[in-house]
Amino acid sequence: MARPKLIDPVAVDEAINQARQWAQDHKVAMTVERLAVALGVDRETVIRYARGEPNGGDCDAETREDTHTICGMISRAYDEIAASQAEYGMTNDYHMVQFCSKITISTGTGSRQS
Repeated sequence: MARPKLIDPVAVDEAINQARQWAQDHKVAMTVERLAVALGVDRETVIRYARGEPNGGDCDAETREDTHTICGMISRAYDEIAASQAEYGMTNDYHMVQFCSKITISTGTGSRQS
């Protein structure tokens, strides 16, 4: 995995754009996993940053709302991922079981263990 980019806002923005572009180029919904690869971290780290949980960098309720912080940028990307997965599921021939399990796993509401 690449070196983590979570200390440089410019690198985070570039990684988000890279994940978004990859999804567009491949005509698929953007995923937490693709964003994690682009950032050089694991998916759990992306989710922690998006939720503002402990060890999520500069995350708290206020900084998650500020799109200029790393936490805020990841939180917005995480919301975009959820929306793109839902929209993709509604507009494409995407198997509903895959769609529902992906949303459940991405939002952390499932019981899947790593």
